Amino acid sequence: MNQEKKKPFSKFNQSRVIAVFFLIFLPLNNLNVAYYDMLVTKTSEYLDIMMPILLLYGVFTPFVFLIIKKAMVIAYRKGKMKFKSPDHAWRKLSTMQSAVVAATFLYGFIVFTMSGDIQRMLYFYPIGAVWAFFFWPTRKRYENFISKIEEQ
Repeated sequence: MNQEKKKPFSKFNQSRVIAVFFLIFLPLNNLNVAYYDMLVTKTSEYLDIMMPILLLYGVFTPFVFLIIKKAMVIAYRKGKMKFKSPDHAWRKLSTMQSAVVAATFLYGFIVFTMSGDIQRMLYFYPIGAVWAFFFWPTRKRYENFISKIEEQ
């Protein structure tokens, strides 16, 4: 009985490990590299164009997952998604979400490497933090996704 209770959450726990890597470790690593690279001044004529584009990507790209999540549920119900189980679908979705949110932090790092200006890099961190909070794998989100995908 105890193993039955733990097994459904194994994919959920994997999604948390992935989230920790993408949403905590990678942003902190970027800050660490930026700290040691701050003394080097870099300039780029493309930065004034790239920064707003990357900010827009960081702000709006995660909204796509509202559509992707709904499409995954519908496709799984119709048998068009070849996932082993609803847990497997959850892990794929949460991995994709974590990667896209981590990209927001990475955009800031790209801006930093182009400019050497940590202030510009830090514009991306509040955006990434909001998305990390919104997409962090919680038991409630996991259970809601599983119940939606298993509905008939």
